Amino acid sequence: MRFIDLTHAKNISVNSDDLYNIASLRRKYAAKALREKVKVAFFVNNPFTFGMARMYENILDSTSYDIHIYYSLEEVAEFLDVDISLLKS
Repeated sequence: MRFIDLTHAKNISVNSDDLYNIASLRRKYAAKALREKVKVAFFVNNPFTFGMARMYENILDSTSYDIHIYYSLEEVAEFLDVDISLLKS
């Protein structure tokens, strides 16, 4: 599982080419290393970080990842099936 907290992200200097390159590397990694689907939860707090996470999800377009984007930490914990205290550090 993966937890990406974007709630403290400020002044992100990334463009669609950057996201495409990151997603391409992630897809190649998944094809070689992953045996089962990985849950990925993005925790966002504004429309900009939501949009970045959504763009990444669309560009990645991989069956190896189950990606969800949440505004609520409680929903993240439920999706990842972990105690919320693990996400609050």
